[in-house]
Amino acid sequence: MVYKELNKFKFSFIPLGDENLASSRLRCYKLREGLERAGFNSIIGFDTSCDILIIQKNTGDIAIDAAFACKRKSRVLIFDIDDFFDCPEFLYKAQLLVSLADVVTTATPEQGILAGKLFHGLSKDRIFCLPNPIDYNLLEPINKFHEMSQSLKIVWFGNIENFPNYILSRESIPRSFEFHAITNASACDVDRYPHCHFHEWSYNSFSDMLSKFDVCLLSHQGSEILNAKSANKMVTAIVHGLPVVASSTPDYQRVAHLAGLDDWIYDDELTLNLCLEKLKDPIERNAYISKAQQVVNSKFHIDKITMNFLDIVLEARKMAVHHELRAILMYIRYAYPIELATKKYFRLKKSSLCKRYAQIERVWNGHTVQMRVLG
Repeated sequence: MVYKELNKFKFSFIPLGDENLASSRLRCYKLREGLERAGFNSIIGFDTSCDILIIQKNTGDIAIDAAFACKRKSRVLIFDIDDFFDCPEFLYKAQLLVSLADVVTTATPEQGILAGKLFHGLSKDRIFCLPNPIDYNLLEPINKFHEMSQSLKIVWFGNIENFPNYILSRESIPRSFEFHAITNASACDVDRYPHCHFHEWSYNSFSDMLSKFDVCLLSHQGSEILNAKSANKMVTAIVHGLPVVASSTPDYQRVAHLAGLDDWIYDDELTLNLCLEKLKDPIERNAYISKAQQVVNSKFHIDKITMNFLDIVLEARKMAVHHELRAILMYIRYAYPIELATKKYFRLKKSSLCKRYAQIERVWNGHTVQMRVLG
């Protein structure tokens, strides 16, 4: 088995949030479940004895201290980022972890390109794409049979901040279309959208709720950052038995092409309406699911994504280097008050590498970094 050399290793995940945060659920908690299913030892939280440390968008002190501890022991460090590309404060703090990491993982190739642009010193060979797995603990697709109904029940789901206003707030919605949104509805002024029915999102009830609708409508259109988002919602909806009509953005197009669904991608309102009109026919909806569901399930099943992740770990082990020198330089540049930075530096100065260097000088983003090791 190609992964035999990893059998004795322990994986440790430091996520940004709990299971209610989608990115942490998909890229830490679900991945940990996949590793356990495959027989690997893994935990959520930092274990000082771990061999592989995965930090998911967490730039707090605990994550940073864990990263330094990991690199001092020459263990593999993976930094995962699939969001916050427009948050300067996050990017500044994340630069430290990116510099320490052996590899950086993103959810789409486009996010990898963004990371390469935004993080100093992050070369292409250190960036790997790890797609999101199917969400909501679905290990097998839901076999939904579509039948004729009075109106086509169309659903969008996601965080209310990403609500597609330009679609679901239209006043000229045909009577045969019934729009719904599964979201954090309590944070939304629902009166602004009289043509849309809102449902409060809950992890435990989501699958049952989603399966009651006929079609899923998804959109990422907007900035370069929005266009780089993952097609995970599309994958999740298809595996729940819902045909998806999605915007012509890279990852939606990628999944559509994989499953032979290119005709169900829209780039304007006319194309969107034509797609929805076609899907009023339950025969079309059943044909869509019959064509796409197994293909999508096999590509994004948690077992498949776990194998993809293990391939990345094997590459990271080949690339892993002891980053103490870089760690020291980054530590002194980290966004701390000078007193705290000094305190952290002197706590670090006992490392063997520090003793080997009387003086380290380096230019970092236009600033000269100078450190003197005493004794």
